[in-house]
Amino acid sequence: MRVVVDTNILISFAIRPSLDFERLFDYLSLHSITLISVETVEELQNVLNRPKFRKYISQDSALEYSEWYIGISETVTACLFSTANKHSSWVEKGPINE
Repeated sequence: MRVVVDTNILISFAIRPSLDFERLFDYLSLHSITLISVETVEELQNVLNRPKFRKYISQDSALEYSEWYIGISETVTACLFSTANKHSSWVEKGPINE
């Protein structure tokens, strides 16, 4: 099973760690492959570096958290395009630094 975790879930786990989130990520790491894109990494880092989140997570911890999630995920490039009122998408594997 391949899973994309919404950025809001990743942010919630980063600022409010809980047993439920730990169980979710433990389950995912055992039973699936989590997918992540460059856009997700950028959004996660941008949000966690906002001043209002400093009271929940330090900059160093936010960076470590991002690196942890990248490390347990498979990097993909995802695109959405439209033709004749139909939406199609494709996903391509690749390293996060490309």
